[in-house]
Amino acid sequence: MKSVACPNLLGCLAALLSSAATAGEKAYVPVPPTAMHAEVKTSCVPEEATITVKRDHGFKGSGIHSDLVVDGKPIAELRPGQTVTFCLPADEHIVGVTWSMLGGFSNNKREIAAEIRAGKNYFFRIFILHAQGATIERTAE
Repeated sequence: MKSVACPNLLGCLAALLSSAATAGEKAYVPVPPTAMHAEVKTSCVPEEATITVKRDHGFKGSGIHSDLVVDGKPIAELRPGQTVTFCLPADEHIVGVTWSMLGGFSNNKREIAAEIRAGKNYFFRIFILHAQGATIERTAE
């Protein structure tokens, strides 16, 4: 292995961190069938929209079990780096995430309202906030 001299520790650390930040997006894997709480449609008709939900990669929050909930109904448990895609009819829907720490000692929920239009694609991201648990937000993709 080739070693590289680094006369400026702070500069080298910044270069290392910036290269890690731009290393490219990791691929997401589909939620396995055993983690689905409901049977969902994956082939949409014109009156429906396509919904894609991804949970961020990484170790942070990996001990938190997060469940995707739509209109109060559990859809799937998402682990870090997983995604699920399904159809929803056009209407206003409440999309949320419930979570509990390992052992299930607490149940928490965060929800957002989403006006869903037929024929459109919608993307949501589940991620972990330090000391606050899981949250969900709309994203561009």
